[in-house]
Amino acid sequence: MASEDVVREFLGRITVLGKPPSLGTWEMPRKFIRIFMVGPESWKSLGILNPNAFSTNLRASATACADKLALISHSIGIIQKAIDRDLEAFTKQLNHNSAFKGFTPNPQKPVIAIYHNMSFQAGVQSFFITIKSMLDIYSRIVSKALVPKSNLFGFGKAPFRGKKIAGGTLLNFLERNTAKSCV
Repeated sequence: MASEDVVREFLGRITVLGKPPSLGTWEMPRKFIRIFMVGPESWKSLGILNPNAFSTNLRASATACADKLALISHSIGIIQKAIDRDLEAFTKQLNHNSAFKGFTPNPQKPVIAIYHNMSFQAGVQSFFITIKSMLDIYSRIVSKALVPKSNLFGFGKAPFRGKKIAGGTLLNFLERNTAKSCV
């Protein structure tokens, strides 16, 4: 079934103001029940960072942080699949490329074959970039939970207790804004 047919079938089951909507003429009603469907990564991350568990001023940040957490999970999946696909593709190239037929490496000069593919790179870069982005958003959640008018945004590398470290911006904020018995 085509995706448009699935949407039409779904919309046909929903009645808005007494008549089922169509894709071409349907308008968003002023009052409605929101149905929010998510994939497995989002389902898990929203379970950890449920926006409804946060105060109103933190819900958008909690949702954004949950999205980043889901993207991290998705990136890990991309990396795992890329490794399997790349190993299979690399082996296939080595075994079936006519340039390698009859090739025997010289024992005095070992040969190292390297397989370079962007799918794995994309997964790894997405993973690290998203972790940094999630930590920036998480720092906003933590800072606003402690000081609602805080404008801290960013995990940030900064000096903390004499040493420049990742997360120093957040750690300095926490040290200034928590009870001394917590530090």
